[in-house]
Amino acid sequence: MNSNHPSGPPRVPPFPPPDTGRGGRQSLFYGGCAVAGLLGLMAILVVGALIFLVALRNPEPAATPEPAATPEPAASPESTPTPEQTEPQYLNDVVIEEVGPFTLDTWQWETADATVAGAIDGVGMTYLHSDGTLLVVSVWEWSSRASANEDLNGWVESAQSEGYQIADEFTVETDEGESLGQGVHLHQSGEPEIVVWTDDVLRISALSSDEDDLLTFYQNVPY
Repeated sequence: MNSNHPSGPPRVPPFPPPDTGRGGRQSLFYGGCAVAGLLGLMAILVVGALIFLVALRNPEPAATPEPAATPEPAASPESTPTPEQTEPQYLNDVVIEEVGPFTLDTWQWETADATVAGAIDGVGMTYLHSDGTLLVVSVWEWSSRASANEDLNGWVESAQSEGYQIADEFTVETDEGESLGQGVHLHQSGEPEIVVWTDDVLRISALSSDEDDLLTFYQNVPY
């Protein structure tokens, strides 16, 4: 045999498999999906960013706390009003600075006691005579002359229960002689003299250690 001749046919390298077109289409499909997914993710991020910005621009208003309830002031016990408080003008007029030889020393409202007894109002005053004698006066206003007279009778009965005796009774009249009320002078040895009288709807009482001072006050006071 001749060694220069091959023993068999030469080897031919295999041909690549024929391109059927499926591999290219698959690559394009997967690439398209990746791009679509990326675009979707970006869209989600953009939408989320927009929502976040809107939330920052329009924050919800903070809830306004309700104001704490203010406790009501405790009711103060009933007391006699001070002279600065508003009272019926009629009784303001009976607080007179000068009554003959008497000068007003102190005064205070007796509203609490007067209204409990059924009167409209009351005021108490102290006067000093020019010789230094003290005079204590109380004036209560009633709704009618009959009520004022009834209060006077109560005064007299109370004084009599304490040992006072009626020294004199008189009629209170106007300068024209018109009757306005009644008056009583009460006396007890060792105790202040008392003169109590009514002037229409007013009941007035005056106490002093000097009988003449009482009568002088009664004659000079305009009620």
